[in-house]
Amino acid sequence: MSLINISIKNYKSVGSCVFRFNGVTALLGENGTGKSNILSAVRYFYDNLVYRSESDDIFDHNNRLNNRVEIALTYDLGRLKRYARANLRDEETRYSSYYEKIIGISSEDIVTVRLVKIRDMPIRWSHDANTRKLIAGLFPIYFLDARQINLVNWDILWKHIGDLMKLENTVGKELREKLKDSIKDAGSELKARLGRIEDGFEKQNVKIAQYSKNEFAAILSKIYFSGEQYQFDEGQLSEFSNGTNTFNFTRLFIYILRLIAETKMKEPIVILDEPELSLHNNMIDNLAEIFYQCRYYVGFLIATHSARLIRNILTQDSGDNQLYQIYRKGEETMLSRFQMFRQNTEMRERYFITDQHASVYFAKALFLVEGETELEVFQNRFLRAVFPRMGQVEIIKGMSDDVVYRIVSPKDRGCHIPATILLDLDKVYTYPEKLKKKYFNMCNTGENYYFFKRKDTPFSSRACLAARRNRIYRMAAKCKFHYIKPFYLAADENYREFVGLIQDYFKEYGIFTATTTIEGMLVTEENLTMFLTFLKENFPVQYGNIYPFDRTLFTMDDELTFIRLLLGGECDYGMGYKWLKRHEPALGPRIQILLEKNKISKTSWAAGWLRFYFCRKAGLKKFGTEELGSFLRVIEKADKRESIKKDFEQDFPELGDLMNMVCQMVPG
Repeated sequence: MSLINISIKNYKSVGSCVFRFNGVTALLGENGTGKSNILSAVRYFYDNLVYRSESDDIFDHNNRLNNRVEIALTYDLGRLKRYARANLRDEETRYSSYYEKIIGISSEDIVTVRLVKIRDMPIRWSHDANTRKLIAGLFPIYFLDARQINLVNWDILWKHIGDLMKLENTVGKELREKLKDSIKDAGSELKARLGRIEDGFEKQNVKIAQYSKNEFAAILSKIYFSGEQYQFDEGQLSEFSNGTNTFNFTRLFIYILRLIAETKMKEPIVILDEPELSLHNNMIDNLAEIFYQCRYYVGFLIATHSARLIRNILTQDSGDNQLYQIYRKGEETMLSRFQMFRQNTEMRERYFITDQHASVYFAKALFLVEGETELEVFQNRFLRAVFPRMGQVEIIKGMSDDVVYRIVSPKDRGCHIPATILLDLDKVYTYPEKLKKKYFNMCNTGENYYFFKRKDTPFSSRACLAARRNRIYRMAAKCKFHYIKPFYLAADENYREFVGLIQDYFKEYGIFTATTTIEGMLVTEENLTMFLTFLKENFPVQYGNIYPFDRTLFTMDDELTFIRLLLGGECDYGMGYKWLKRHEPALGPRIQILLEKNKISKTSWAAGWLRFYFCRKAGLKKFGTEELGSFLRVIEKADKRESIKKDFEQDFPELGDLMNMVCQMVPG
């Protein structure tokens, strides 16, 4: 496409943005970020390009000092100039003056047309009216709002069909004369009626304004097709509600514009504002395919909130498309170019991306977790009721999958989305092995800031972070940590300090490192007594097999670790049951049998445990289908919500810290 650049300054909420235009240019972002303001700026530019349609509503009402709006569109005339020169050289044409005007627009192939609007003053242009009129004809923009399509009024289509016909003056005169001759031949009565109408116009001094070439071409098209309105049949009417006919109209509209583009002397641009609002998923799939097929003929500027449409654009084998994330920084609309999947090195990402992955690019905040248990916990409705900001956070599973990580990574994709990652400690460090450097390297090379980082303080500067990282490496290399068998309990203060250093360091990069695993965060020393009550009531067989413990085998700390292993968790030093069974003879056959015979599935207890805990804290003693509603009614009182939240943070200290870290990403 020959529209190659759009620049907007001080238009409504848009302080300053510049973006490339090529193929399909999609603006993506959550509602209210300013996508429609960017489209509106382009429309304002074109509305005033030939005619005057000025307004002071374009200024930012939040900034009264802003009194200057500037919109500039940059075009590449190279291809059109080549066609014009070829036509002048190869044929005797009645359009020679038109071709000469195209060549004479600028001595350079690249031309920027700039609009400047100062409050209470008329628009100033960088080019004269004749040049602007020529630009408007060469690069026509068509606005299609799928929400406002009138399926029985095709005026907009007939207008573009008239433009496509490109009727010459002489041809128009010949057709009018032939039409008059045909009326004469049709019968004297028809001729007489038209004559009387003509006499009436003359007596009343009524003059008929002549059609323009395009208007006459549109009228001829209507006569040729014997009608001007879309006719519904019964079957199509039944399909109207799911957007089928709206899609058919959109598809026909784009097809006509493609025909216009194929005349080679026009390069149309279509602006679509949230087309997904009137289309169901199958139609969105087809719309993306139409974009792909027309990418060399018609340019598309789209504002969308459809994850499915973005996914379809990303999976296409085309390097022509551009995606931009629109986001808010205070009251100002900001723009960031999205990093498309590289053609050769990210083939797997294009094949693996799902609608859910694409929905990340519209999120206010992102929380990346590893597996099913984490999803079960952080999507729990009781937990979300106590931490309501979690409802605005997009949770994605798959941090252990490098492909999924690269698909959703705000850094890799260039998105300005705050994100928190939850990692088990064994993904960073496992004793007695040395550091696993995979995750340290994320922050090691040139101190790249992954995701979000808090504002610089004396403790989070680059130099300070580098010093903290080096201290971690030195401790890992030199320290020999002590532990208590058979469950490898962490009884070494140096180790606790070491883990604390790792956790504090990674928090600067939005990475929360669990001391053990999610199971260790859910079952703690502080809530163990209540958890055993939950276990007794909900898993009576396992509880009966385990209790009472032989206190010669178990201390209180052993008991906590044993329960975590029973639930699929790990020891303090990151060892799971399978590792202990292979490497630790002190585990003994009795403990092995207890663990193997009574193991509880990871995904069968976490949600129930949270429900049990919160209902008890709210004073609810009966459990049934209505317990969530009862719980919500209890915590509607702000003081009760805060009371339960405070208890939760005491009983689940690590999980409480994580919840607060995640919720802090979302503005209050």
